[in-house]
Amino acid sequence: MGKYERIKEFQVLGFNTPEILYIRRGALVDLRIVGEFFKDCERGSIRTYSDDESKNFKCPHYPNRQIPELMELFPKIVDQYHVMLAKPVDPNDTLWCGNLVVDPDGEEVYVEAIKGPGTVRDLDRRAHDLDRKMRVSWWRAQGEPWDIVIPEAVQFPRRGVVIEWSYYRVPVGMKKRQLIFWEYRPY
Repeated sequence: MGKYERIKEFQVLGFNTPEILYIRRGALVDLRIVGEFFKDCERGSIRTYSDDESKNFKCPHYPNRQIPELMELFPKIVDQYHVMLAKPVDPNDTLWCGNLVVDPDGEEVYVEAIKGPGTVRDLDRRAHDLDRKMRVSWWRAQGEPWDIVIPEAVQFPRRGVVIEWSYYRVPVGMKKRQLIFWEYRPY
């Protein structure tokens, strides 16, 4: 299952996710469709992934860019990667972001997170700076954002996966909420 399908699984289950236009690798796309997707936006993002994510995990990511720049980049990368064009979510509005894993019985959650601004990808660059690395019984999660992030994340039925999330100072995503789930991947 590809990254897009995993995001769609979150959507189907009622979680807040980014607003995405998915384009399969190698697809011929009328740029007017892309323009229509971004018609009310000044900025947006491109997320990409390869057919074999285990070998090519860090694919290009262009967050919060001007639409003309995205329109120029898009045709250059669609032959190499699956592309997800996303409506704007500004990393400067991030309060917290991170990864979490819910243990198999759903009782404990393992979290690593950084304070914003930034993206989940910043965890790798700022690993020395982790603001929070913890194991917590989810019902004891206290204080923002933990009392929001953890109780919602444990509702996701898959266990043994890494869940990427961000918590913003402003509403974002399809459901216009502060908490957004980006994807999940194998642990």
